[in-house]
Amino acid sequence: MPETQNIQMPVKTDYIPASEEGFDLWQQNFISVVKNNIYNWQIPEEEFLPLMLLQDNWEKYLAIAGKEQKATRTLVQVKEKKEAKNTFISSIRNFVRRWITKNQIITDTQRESMNIPVHEKTHQRSPVPESRPICMRINHREYLQLVLDIRDEHSLNVGKLPARVKEMELWGKLHKPFQIKRDHQMNDVSMFGFMGSFTRHLAKLKFDEGSSGGTFLFRMRWLNSRKETGPWSEVYSTIIP
Repeated sequence: MPETQNIQMPVKTDYIPASEEGFDLWQQNFISVVKNNIYNWQIPEEEFLPLMLLQDNWEKYLAIAGKEQKATRTLVQVKEKKEAKNTFISSIRNFVRRWITKNQIITDTQRESMNIPVHEKTHQRSPVPESRPICMRINHREYLQLVLDIRDEHSLNVGKLPARVKEMELWGKLHKPFQIKRDHQMNDVSMFGFMGSFTRHLAKLKFDEGSSGGTFLFRMRWLNSRKETGPWSEVYSTIIP
């Protein structure tokens, strides 16, 4: 016996109803909403007028050759009604693409009132980070290595970078063992150097031979996709294993 396959039908996503009755109700609402807002939305009247004429043409043939006129309509009239509908729909689609979809004056709520799909804003600019990174713990188990567990100050239990943050930038400096230093130099961040950028919440650092036992100071900040930086974290201090 042949194996039975489950065939999934494509999901219909067209915003214009396919049925005659559904389309007629939809177009009445669409034309009415646009007509009441044409000036507020800065749509030229000469661009909207053809739709009004096509609506009149559609409604004329619908009255002559609609389903309620089955007893009296002719095949020619049914064909003319179909052509009027197709021409009207084609013009509506062009109008929506040109004057509705990308019109920044029109709100998503207004688009929904016309039963026009609201597209996700995939190119929305990432905001400048406002929160600070926090170093939750430092792993010293590997020789000359540190693994920093970095979290956001508002999401300490989340093991990933905050939303809209592209990477974490780390700056620091190393005071090697027995290196002569003064207290006022220890936290002088102007002397910190760039240590690297990290796209995960775990940052692994490898140090050169002779660094073991030295003091490493560092601080961090978030960056968005446009390399705009958020506020600095506090300065952390740890010993190189």
